[in-house]
Amino acid sequence: MMNFLFTIVCLFINLCIYLSMRKSGEYRSGKMFLVSIPEWESRDTQVQEINQQFRKEFRIVLWINTGLALTRLILPNMWLLLYSLLIFVMLMLYELPLRKANRLMKELKKERSWPIVNGSQKLIDITIAAHMKESIVRPIWYVIPFLIALSAYLMSPKRSFIINGYLLLIAVIPACLYVTIRRLPNHTYCEDSVLNIRLNRNRRRTFSLVLLMLACGDALMFTLISVLTADGPIWLVFVLLFFAVVTVLSSLWIFYHYHCSRQEIIRTIKNPIRYDDEDDYWKYGWIAGPCYNNPNDPEVFKDNGSDSSMTLNSGRPSVKIFYSAVVLGLSCLMIGIFAYPAVLDYQHKLVDVSITGEKVKIDSPFYGKEIPLASIQKVELRQKLGNMTRVGGTDTGIYATGNYETDAFGRVKMYIASRHKQFIIAYTSDGIIIFNDDDTGETSKLYQALDQLCRERE
Repeated sequence: MMNFLFTIVCLFINLCIYLSMRKSGEYRSGKMFLVSIPEWESRDTQVQEINQQFRKEFRIVLWINTGLALTRLILPNMWLLLYSLLIFVMLMLYELPLRKANRLMKELKKERSWPIVNGSQKLIDITIAAHMKESIVRPIWYVIPFLIALSAYLMSPKRSFIINGYLLLIAVIPACLYVTIRRLPNHTYCEDSVLNIRLNRNRRRTFSLVLLMLACGDALMFTLISVLTADGPIWLVFVLLFFAVVTVLSSLWIFYHYHCSRQEIIRTIKNPIRYDDEDDYWKYGWIAGPCYNNPNDPEVFKDNGSDSSMTLNSGRPSVKIFYSAVVLGLSCLMIGIFAYPAVLDYQHKLVDVSITGEKVKIDSPFYGKEIPLASIQKVELRQKLGNMTRVGGTDTGIYATGNYETDAFGRVKMYIASRHKQFIIAYTSDGIIIFNDDDTGETSKLYQALDQLCRERE
């Protein structure tokens, strides 16, 4: 079930990326593929050939990435790290046609000596700032998604390392993005202050409202994961999934409405403000979409022509610090999920299984379980578990926990150190539980003790 839901989410994200990026070849704001181009040249045969080739290659990438997303169903036991790398590959593939089209357009611009607009003065409307304070959603509304996630966290009986990290991200990321939206630079579009205020106010309100919708969606997905790991009712899973999808669709509709209203207002502008040509500083990154790197430009946020987002000027020191913090945070997260467990496993400190009092205690920094000895009816020791599919839980390649569907035993609960091929299958009054120690010798001794205990009862 978990693999199916994960695949649906990946396919949905894949489709959203395709629909949002395929319009890069449209002539908007005097640019195509981040290259300034005269309007009369946008209909040129060679320009249209570049656009058609881009669309063809982009459709091919869509089908390739769809196939890659489906590998989760074809190979349900794929390591989480491998699948995470696969998602990065999917994002990088989308950038290839864009990078190629950008390169070809720059070559064509140089060959035909298209006019470069430079040296134009930038008009700054100082009246905008006074009207921006109340233009975004109030901070109190962002407490709602956090309370949803916190409630699910407090009611969840299993609080793994990943669950704790997910809750932290739900709290930190929206807060950081909210501060970013508040600090968005005001954009002067024309000499009419009323239109400038209206456009900037709509942009801030839209971005903050979409952030609220997506934060609620993340909180609902967090609750969904908590319900799955706690073996909650399936109807609740689908209800949460439905409302999570509604929040995403609502965000898309808000962006679409913002784009339409923005274009309608811009069409009424008689004397728009033109900016210096900056094509040499624009390019498509490998996973980040449009990138702008101009250390001589004091602005941190740059309009990338998408009508729905801004691009950070990576040439500014503050942006470099921000990117470094993001990379450091992601690195710490990856180390915590994969590298740290691998080190503990190598040192035989990943998990300790022992008989304490009247219970079998499974103790690990990442998972835990107590099994009453009175509930154990029979035990088996096996070196192989056969084919199995994760229904709800975690599989990092180092350890596996949660609910699994197996060919040999049916539905089971699993708490195993995956690299150590000695597994105890415990038949209990609550179902089958599979576990082991990160030392095969200790697993064998524990099995003998449990088997002897079961025989004495007979």
